[in-house]
Amino acid sequence: MFADDTNITVSGKSIKEAEVAVHVDLNNIREWLLSNRLSLNLVKTEYLLIGSRHNINTLEEQSRVLIGHEPIKGVQVTKALGVKIDQFLTWDSHIDQISKKLSSGISAMKKIKDFTNSDTL
Repeated sequence: MFADDTNITVSGKSIKEAEVAVHVDLNNIREWLLSNRLSLNLVKTEYLLIGSRHNINTLEEQSRVLIGHEPIKGVQVTKALGVKIDQFLTWDSHIDQISKKLSSGISAMKKIKDFTNSDTL
């Protein structure tokens, strides 16, 4: 049995408060997994710090998230329910992804336009 795409969200008035909250949550998850003979795929596990550019640049070098004694990879962009979310909560990554998909689709339609009628397109 496996579960996929689980998200944990924590916040705090300080980075220390948020770190404590995330470590408590991760240790609870780890204990639950162990007691149910399940495992966490650490290769696919990641965390995303969200904040202002100034705060993120200050914190990134200091932040280290562990589950047990294993470090979790920090990322600048992640995907949740098909939406790309970046650490500054801009839509840049998501818009880029959609633009590339649209461009690819339009290009494919241009290539076949001479071979099909407009109703098919």
